[in-house]
Amino acid sequence: MPVVTFSLLSFNQEEHIQQAIEGAFSQSYSPLEILISDDCSSDRTYEIIERMTNAYKGPHKVVCSKNLENLGIAEHINKINQLASGELIVIAAGDDISIPERTTRIVGKYLGNKKLINYFYSSAQQIGLDGTLLCVINSPGGINSRSKLKAILSPYPLAIGATQAWTRILVDSFAPLSPTVWAEDQIFGVRGLLLGPICYVDQPLVYYRVGSGVTTRKKTFSVRRYYKGKILDIRIYQQRCVDSWHVKNYKLSIVVAIKALVLILIMPFHPIISLIKKMGEKIRTILCQLSMN
Repeated sequence: MPVVTFSLLSFNQEEHIQQAIEGAFSQSYSPLEILISDDCSSDRTYEIIERMTNAYKGPHKVVCSKNLENLGIAEHINKINQLASGELIVIAAGDDISIPERTTRIVGKYLGNKKLINYFYSSAQQIGLDGTLLCVINSPGGINSRSKLKAILSPYPLAIGATQAWTRILVDSFAPLSPTVWAEDQIFGVRGLLLGPICYVDQPLVYYRVGSGVTTRKKTFSVRRYYKGKILDIRIYQQRCVDSWHVKNYKLSIVVAIKALVLILIMPFHPIISLIKKMGEKIRTILCQLSMN
């Protein structure tokens, strides 16, 4: 059986990190390396990590570390990929909970496909901040899992980041993430597709906590924050462009470069375009209601 690294990333998640670690310790798969890495939290997150890892008496190998400075998601993922010794790397977040069978199910798919697939993801059971069960969800981008072109042009990731797993081959086939990448799930799913088919596990393997992750948005509108978000989105396409070129898929690379250029050119008009779209949606809703009456 292949050695697997279960990588748990944390940052200022003292309220939820204990449950996340318990989920990691509960994994039924073996041989398993549990790698818990904290991105220089300023609260009690790492204190809890140290206490729980020191008290752990289970069968898994457990390693924990704390970054000396806050690296951000991209550099943190790069570090995790360097430290992991497993043939497979399962990714977990410090505010979510993995079910005990998560790693076992992923390895089963990996071996069942003769180790030819390099990227895996699943659905997730959404929970509230207090742990209340909500609904089972997938990323809107999951419908593009069979099309490299649709996936690379989509504004959505193929998977919810907390459900991802990838192989050492996928890591070694590409350069480390650019520090400008704000969401690794926007990149690794596409990288998996660039190497071949990817695998969806049709079961919620993760309890995904709503309202505490990197994608949580503020409700109040800010022009500065709006344009900053658009710039971050453009950098995602830039990374996808570089990755496509790296594996010599030049046509895809040119197509995604054109999309990034178009986004740059229309960026000054984004607020107006968004307003028109919202007005159009309201008008369609009103017309629909009138037709029903």
